[in-house]
Amino acid sequence: MSSTNILLLHLFSNGDCLFATTIAKQIKFDYPNSHLTWMIASNCKSMILNNPYVDEIIEVDISVYNDKELIFNQCLKSAQSQKEEGIYDHIFVSQIIGDTFSHYDSCVRTSIYRCYGKPITVSPKPVLILNDEEKDKALNFFTSNELHQYKNVILFECAPMSGQVIFTVDFIKSFASQIVKSGDTAIILSSAKKIPVDINGVFDGSILTIRETVALSEHCTLLLGCSSGITWATTSIESRQIPMVQLLDPNAYIYNPPSIGFSKVGESTEVIIELYRYDLDLLIKCTKHIFENSFQDAKKVYNQKAKSNFRIFRGITHTFIKRKKYKLLKQFILMNLNENGFNLKMIKMIAIGILFYPVQSMLNKKHD
Repeated sequence: MSSTNILLLHLFSNGDCLFATTIAKQIKFDYPNSHLTWMIASNCKSMILNNPYVDEIIEVDISVYNDKELIFNQCLKSAQSQKEEGIYDHIFVSQIIGDTFSHYDSCVRTSIYRCYGKPITVSPKPVLILNDEEKDKALNFFTSNELHQYKNVILFECAPMSGQVIFTVDFIKSFASQIVKSGDTAIILSSAKKIPVDINGVFDGSILTIRETVALSEHCTLLLGCSSGITWATTSIESRQIPMVQLLDPNAYIYNPPSIGFSKVGESTEVIIELYRYDLDLLIKCTKHIFENSFQDAKKVYNQKAKSNFRIFRGITHTFIKRKKYKLLKQFILMNLNENGFNLKMIKMIAIGILFYPVQSMLNKKHD
């Protein structure tokens, strides 16, 4: 029996590609005799290396492109041509961009799942398969820095690309200096570039790749994150889920609280504390409370319940009208009414997008 050739198109970003690994798993379940090719941006390729559900990878270099939607549309057009030529039997697009915003339900994770168009029946846990070399490098980092001598080790996702929050160097320094003062807690600063913080007990994690950082997380006590790539990559670990404190902006344009992402797929949120209204003092108190008492006790005191944010709905509505995608707009509205009910905040953002479209169009023309 000949195999079914399938293409999964999801280019970026790291966290979103991890969500899409569930779709790859589902494809292999729905099409057991299939050959799955994943088209992905080169800088996100590491998220699917060694993935047992992916048979072939096509890399796309997006480093020279500022317009991600442009390169995405070019890739989609090329893929559709290949399907017409008989190279692929099916193409699945899970990237939330352009027309696929019609599947956006206010949660990035489940919106990506909706793009598949079929039920997700497999485990939603992201698939990230680490190799022995990555695990050894993480362990070497841990031992060479003598991190075993600390009672608590914090992995701090301090330079996120998610747009959820921005940390200044002063904020990082002030937090770190207070937390490591006791001498029993260390902090690993995880970022793409070295953060200029010279404090005893604070270590530079920028020398590790995201995959090596995930391996390192298994040796850590707590993740201090902000719903970016490191946060979601650590949720792929099968052995244990590291407790996390998430710092988030309730007004972020693309809003992606882990608690909502977990809840929507039926996963426990017991390991998550989320802070939306916080300052340096509150974060320090929360962190110390975790180590001096327990994570669950701190959760009772400090956790701030996530509330849905529909800010982006105005932009989605505006864009669909601008592009005369009225059917997609209708699909988007009906799907969200079914998913979120008659939510007044949601309805308001959609209504503003419709009613203010003429004004916004005039303003955009003046700026062009």
